[in-house]
Amino acid sequence: MWNSVIQLHAQWRRKACAVPNFQPVSEQKWGAGFIYSVKCTKCTFISPVYKLYEEIPTGKPGRKAVAINLTLQSGLLDMPVGNTRARLLLKDLDIPPPSRSGMQTLSNQVLNIYT
Repeated sequence: MWNSVIQLHAQWRRKACAVPNFQPVSEQKWGAGFIYSVKCTKCTFISPVYKLYEEIPTGKPGRKAVAINLTLQSGLLDMPVGNTRARLLLKDLDIPPPSRSGMQTLSNQVLNIYT
């Protein structure tokens, strides 16, 4: 994402900022995945929205599943760690954890796939 943003900023105007200062303009969390857009505080450049995760088609209407969320739940199936402890671990690592209800819903879906 950063390489693309820096290249787009440099191409955006002929006289781009010598040292751009990027700040998040929008951030959306989808489980453990994020969607970001940044802006330059020195000019009016705003980047396109970037999905910082891979999507997995579910075959159902609505948003596609985020790969990192599915791999987290499939990893938790074989461990004596539940969703609550996994959320605590992510929080201790300073990683914003997914919501409890979202993790439980995805856990049920993954359990149905593997059983």
